[in-house]
Amino acid sequence: MKGVTVMYSVFVHTKPLKKTLTAADEAIIAQLQTLQPGTEINVHTKKQTYYNAIFQSFHPKKWLVTLVTDSFYPDGEKRITVPVGTITSLDTPSSAQSDEEEE
Repeated sequence: MKGVTVMYSVFVHTKPLKKTLTAADEAIIAQLQTLQPGTEINVHTKKQTYYNAIFQSFHPKKWLVTLVTDSFYPDGEKRITVPVGTITSLDTPSSAQSDEEEE
């Protein structure tokens, strides 16, 4: 193979590919969009649950939720940011009331 030149073209995307939303993600986002700052919620993620967390804000473009954890955690009241993709479910005051009414 004398005299053969091989050229490769490499394309690099500067923007990451947009993640497609699952039905569960869409339901969680719908809940987050209705919450008022200061609302107490339970946030269940793939790794742990944050009980009695205070909802601060939801950033829809970044898919991030900002919370303040309850003071009973070892680190005390701590501001955390949770990606929506890691949230498996939310317990809001309205969902807690509907659960109690069903019993």
